[in-house]
Amino acid sequence: MLPVRDIAAIAGVSERTIYRYARKNGWRLRYPGRVVGGRKRRGQPRPPRSGPPQPRGAGGRYVTSAEAGGPHASGLKVLDPQGAARAMAACEAAGAEAQAAFARALAERDAQTQTRVHVLLLHILRDLADIATDVRKSAKKRSRTETAGPKPRRPRYQWKPLRVTE
Repeated sequence: MLPVRDIAAIAGVSERTIYRYARKNGWRLRYPGRVVGGRKRRGQPRPPRSGPPQPRGAGGRYVTSAEAGGPHASGLKVLDPQGAARAMAACEAAGAEAQAAFARALAERDAQTQTRVHVLLLHILRDLADIATDVRKSAKKRSRTETAGPKPRRPRYQWKPLRVTE
């Protein structure tokens, strides 16, 4: 078992954040009966601060009252402009790579479609050639039978009386 301090160091957050998520998600405590945080204020809202109301921050960034309702950056990269720039560059590179892959996929699909069309045309041409050959053969056969006339039929067996001489 790792201590909470080590878990927080691995996750890159504070111990308090780990305990807050444990309470929020209802995780089972390792040591029952031990309460982290103040018992007397549990379940009660914080007392209001004196002075003007503080605008809420966005990931540790100060937001003015005018910007409070608008969109704002959030997350770990808010306080790390170099990291945000690296992430943006990586996103742009990934977007360009995705567009190139999409273009390659479209080109491959078009090539496959063109190949299928060529194969179908070759099959049609082959079938037409077979039909033309059959037409030529039947015409040749027909012309032979029309010019020669019907073949004379000759009986297979002829019955003739036999003469027996002595």
